[in-house]
Amino acid sequence: MTHPVDIDALLESLPASGEYVAHAEAPMTPAEAALWCLGEIEAGRVTLNADDVAYARTTYCEVVHYRASNGWEFWVFNDCDEWDYLEAVMPPNTEASLEFMEMPEWLQNWQPNPATADAIWGLSP
Repeated sequence: MTHPVDIDALLESLPASGEYVAHAEAPMTPAEAALWCLGEIEAGRVTLNADDVAYARTTYCEVVHYRASNGWEFWVFNDCDEWDYLEAVMPPNTEASLEFMEMPEWLQNWQPNPATADAIWGLSP
């Protein structure tokens, strides 16, 4: 899938690990923070709730809710056992989610690494 921005470059510009911290000089947008967290999940520094991943493997076509070890939450549309798109994301300690229609296109189209998608998310890419 082609992204309108260089996702790798954007990820490199965000914090490498630890909790999300907005920088006073250049605070992250909610979408950038979500991308940072997705990168942390893919790198194995943040994990997903095992029950959520197990549930994803039992569903066929619905939105799957994931809770990350750092407090982030993700809703992914599972289309016939395959990752389709991010439905919504929610940072820790808030009830304000970023919904699909509010996301930049590059976040809407984000896909997990095909080599690890099943092991991490319980879905095919």
